[in-house]
Amino acid sequence: IYEGDLMSPAIEKVVAEIKPTIVFHLAAYGALPSQQIDTDLLLDTNVKGVVRLINAVKKYNLKLFINTGSSSEYGVKDKPMRESDLLEPVNDYGVTKAAATLYVQKIANREELPLITFRLFSPYGAKDDEKRLIPYIISQALQNKPLALNSGENVRDFVYIADVVQAYLQAIDKKFIPGEIFNIGSGKQHSVYDIVT
Repeated sequence: IYEGDLMSPAIEKVVAEIKPTIVFHLAAYGALPSQQIDTDLLLDTNVKGVVRLINAVKKYNLKLFINTGSSSEYGVKDKPMRESDLLEPVNDYGVTKAAATLYVQKIANREELPLITFRLFSPYGAKDDEKRLIPYIISQALQNKPLALNSGENVRDFVYIADVVQAYLQAIDKKFIPGEIFNIGSGKQHSVYDIVT
């Protein structure tokens, strides 16, 4: 296990020790509403961190770099989201993740690097943050407490974390167009009401 801060120049030394050929870039900040207030940290983590990491790893025999994006890049849509949809993020998290995806796409194409982006929809599963919807519902139900929810009509595409991991692992042996983007979700939308039920 190597530790490094993406915002520190020391990340170059950590990467130089490892000389990775496959990188799954999963660092992110701002997915929780409580994290939406620190714009500088959002920019540092979600945009500058991606730039620094790519600059550090592209010196080596890189075979695959998967940037982790978010469905938040799309904003609110009234139909299933496609990779070619216009990006209309409604919060700073979505804006910074979209900026990172666009940077990855640009640098991948310009330098013909094996960089792609997986836009994750709503992962859930073991060890999820207790403030996220599914753990919150389960915790409240186990304590026989009422649920405080904004709207039962909001819909999400929930994808089990093991399926997300499988997508990353299956990507290792595939060929991609530099900068390509893939939505990673179940392909089905469920309302908050359906999930609670």
